Amino acid sequence: MDNYDSLLNCNLTERLTLADQRIALLEKELENAENKFARLVRTQQQAILELSTPVIPVWDEILVLPIIGAVDTGRAQQIIDNLLDAIIKVQASVVIMDITGVQVVDTAVANHFIKTIDAAKILGAQVILTGVSPHNAQTLVGLGVDLTRLTTRGSLKAGLKLAFEMTDSESSE
Repeated sequence: MDNYDSLLNCNLTERLTLADQRIALLEKELENAENKFARLVRTQQQAILELSTPVIPVWDEILVLPIIGAVDTGRAQQIIDNLLDAIIKVQASVVIMDITGVQVVDTAVANHFIKTIDAAKILGAQVILTGVSPHNAQTLVGLGVDLTRLTTRGSLKAGLKLAFEMTDSESSE
């Protein structure tokens, strides 16, 4: 007799008990699948966050930190962490922080950038801010952000040129 035949021969109470057991087993399998899916989503979110804040060594002692998209508190912390780790790893003395891809710079974003620059300076790296759009420049001035301690250049190319001068490096053109 197979399972189906024995199920038909059971009384109603036994059938309900078996059904309840099967439901409990399916609920447990569903819970395990949901937990596995949640872990996968967290892992992918972390990978995306790390990829969205690359720090690129472009020359001896020179790093470029291109920032693209919105910057919130979580992403700002990831930017600082990645940058400080890279500064230590390659013993960088100059960081070019390029914000060409940042559409909106408000007070919070400006403060995140200032904290990033200050943290880099504590580790001995000079920071050159590049790619500030005319709109963001007006916003920063309008917000009253203290820009006197920032080194800025209008483009990544101009920032690289200054970085080479600061490190007495020769670029290969």
